Amino acid sequence: RGEEYLVLDGTFSDQKGHFSKGWYVRNPPASRHKPFSVGGTEIFVKLAQLPFDETAFVEMDTNAATWSEIDSKESMLELYNSPYEQTSLHRYGAGFRAEDLRFTDVFEVFVVDGAITVNGVDYPDHSWIRIAAGEAINLHSSLGATVYRKIGKGFVHFKFTHLHRSFQTCSGTQPCAHI
Repeated sequence: RGEEYLVLDGTFSDQKGHFSKGWYVRNPPASRHKPFSVGGTEIFVKLAQLPFDETAFVEMDTNAATWSEIDSKESMLELYNSPYEQTSLHRYGAGFRAEDLRFTDVFEVFVVDGAITVNGVDYPDHSWIRIAAGEAINLHSSLGATVYRKIGKGFVHFKFTHLHRSFQTCSGTQPCAHI
């Protein structure tokens, strides 16, 4: 099925290593792992939403990576880029504004921290927004924010019935459980 996740708090672990706050990990559909956390963790995870033919593994410490400045109120860190999607983190400074954005593919944003306003609706940290291809997007951040952003084809191999099912929680040495 494949997965990608961003560690929001604590340390998420599997047989390949330990990934603390700020790590982005991407495991292709044919991969398997045995996740756990000793002290507990919170992650944003997207399961079964990668193309079946994808084979790339990505492990990136976003805290140590080099971000690109787009302008004085926005910087970007590319996480993954393919013909199917462009996945990145964006830091918006206080007063950031982007008006009438339109993308030919699905636009998704997860607010890692801070708050944003999209098309007049306020979204605090840990909000997830998905906007259909071609729709106008007006995005603002009054106080600043860091967001996970994906523009892509919108692969979904099964349907989540609620947003909270996109999260996993782990504590102790027990395997992570979907909630």
